[in-house]
Amino acid sequence: MKLTDFYSSSLTFTQHVLAGITDSEIKFPVMYLPIQRAKKVAKLDMEQKARWLMNKFEDVLGNRKFKYIVVGAPSGGISQFCTALDAPFLPCHFLQVPIYRRYKFLLSNDPDDIANYYRASMEIIDPIIKNNENCNAIMHYDPIHDRPIVSTCHTLRFKYRYLPEAYQEFILNHLEDNGTIIFTHIQQTWPQFIVNDRIFFQVGGADGVLPEEFLTGSEKIEAWAQKMEFPYSGGWNLNECGVGTFEKRDRPESEWGNPPELKDATKAFCEEKKLNFLAITTTDYNLPGILGTYTFYKKFLKSNLAPRGVALEIYTATFYSAISRSRYLPIWVVFPPSGSYHYASRFLEEIYNEIPDLPRKTALTTIPAGYIGQKYHFSDSISFKEWKDLLLKYTETPEDLVVIYFKGDKINLGPVRIFLAVPKLYSQAWKWGQQFPLEKFEPLDDEDIKWAAQKANLQVSEG
Repeated sequence: MKLTDFYSSSLTFTQHVLAGITDSEIKFPVMYLPIQRAKKVAKLDMEQKARWLMNKFEDVLGNRKFKYIVVGAPSGGISQFCTALDAPFLPCHFLQVPIYRRYKFLLSNDPDDIANYYRASMEIIDPIIKNNENCNAIMHYDPIHDRPIVSTCHTLRFKYRYLPEAYQEFILNHLEDNGTIIFTHIQQTWPQFIVNDRIFFQVGGADGVLPEEFLTGSEKIEAWAQKMEFPYSGGWNLNECGVGTFEKRDRPESEWGNPPELKDATKAFCEEKKLNFLAITTTDYNLPGILGTYTFYKKFLKSNLAPRGVALEIYTATFYSAISRSRYLPIWVVFPPSGSYHYASRFLEEIYNEIPDLPRKTALTTIPAGYIGQKYHFSDSISFKEWKDLLLKYTETPEDLVVIYFKGDKINLGPVRIFLAVPKLYSQAWKWGQQFPLEKFEPLDDEDIKWAAQKANLQVSEG
């Protein structure tokens, strides 16, 4: 089975899960960024969006029923967790990236013009929020990590406040008797400007830059801006650009968090329908990166199968179906810069201490952007060689490190070649996984899930 004509804004991890639990290949269009015309985004109907997604699920899954269905915040670690459970994933939000065009030409704006970014975003968001009572909206402005696209595109996330009707129907039709809804409740906060009770504005995002550095500036960012030859005046603060004065409050982070009210609404739905409910909670969006690790480890142990090594994914989830076949334990980190590098170092040390007889074979896949050596990199960037060297510490010989697609110690692709490389990454990761046979696994249960979550330092609570 091949999944085609499916990729849509923010649904990468959802699609990875669907492909992983059906052992299917993902086929992407050449252009990877989910950009859309601003006028089309302005007509967004969140209930219709959920219905569209569930129809895609029905096309692939048919009448199949599941012991677990997962709802909530997305990440690559959570997608591997779902794949290990054979559980579909229903995301808490949809990402929309409106692009501004005049005929065939992009309309480019100053990437440091936070006021223009805010005004243009509000023109799209305001009517959507008025017509969609079931969602909040976050304008995400990151002039460091997203700088190449903020001049022409806007990153807008629309987050469900309660379960869409289509999600409810899917759960009732596809959850096994006595099955369980698992909610991934990721509550790490980031300072956001409160435009109103349902619209928020976030400056910056993960990885190695602190939230306040985006707002007030730092010597590190100033040095980076000089090197990149960008103008820099000491931070990007919505309250200092002339569009108004807004309360600033810590809220669940835009990309990796979920609205707390969605968890409450999902739990209430489960109580009403007499469904089992389990919440996995953390205030650190990095920790789900090893939830899939321990879940797959438990799955292999229950099936009397030994893991063969470790597969590290940086931002992408290109090993979506290769983990079950390869029996490499998956580790996922948020992004290529320094913050994720430190988490990966910690995770690898922890896993090899926990499993001393784990074979010293490793695999690596990464988003091909943001590395030192590329024309554009971030203030918190490190080199691709540093990532390879980290894995080589846990690899018997250099030949035992599998690097998907990239050769050598540098990644120096420009913007167009980055987009063209992504489908090739997926294709090669798929082919690597296909060399291993797909074996039969024993199913996991609630106690296995609790064990894996506890190993990943996540909290588990029952409904």
